[in-house]
Amino acid sequence: FGRLSREKGLATLLEAHELWSRRAEATGAPPVPQLRLAGSGPQEAELRARVAGFAAGRVEFLGPLAPARLREELARARFTVLPSEWYENGPLSLLESLAAGVPVVGADIGGIPEHLRDGVDGVLFRSGDPAALAAALARADALPPSSREEARRTAERRYARASHMDRLEALLRGAAGLPAPS
Repeated sequence: FGRLSREKGLATLLEAHELWSRRAEATGAPPVPQLRLAGSGPQEAELRARVAGFAAGRVEFLGPLAPARLREELARARFTVLPSEWYENGPLSLLESLAAGVPVVGADIGGIPEHLRDGVDGVLFRSGDPAALAAALARADALPPSSREEARRTAERRYARASHMDRLEALLRGAAGLPAPS
């Protein structure tokens, strides 16, 4: 969910989802979950055209979602995917997913790996690599139910206001050469 633009890696995600689907069909594995894309942006028409060519029925475009509808979608998601191909620092979609208790498949670029514990509250993959992302999607689909609890705990531990402000204050004090409060 978010902006549908080239740097977000959505073309790579579509290719990876198709690879995963073909692998599942070839091996007799259960069908892969439907990919649901929320948001809008400059790449939307191109992505829709691509889906019409090979993934009709496997991919659904939801458009922009109001906050309540986004919470509903997150509640039913097995995991979310952040396939960025640019250096994001603290993507809001990643933080919102963790806060909702939803594991995240994230690209190993920018600050994304700093927010996830591979195999615990999400899965990391090599950015821009459809085969690596397809494997990561399969791994995420097989995460245990405890990964949802771990995702929520990660959000509470690292991003709750009080702990965030304590860490921020410590960083600022250190940068200013001030002692820690007693």
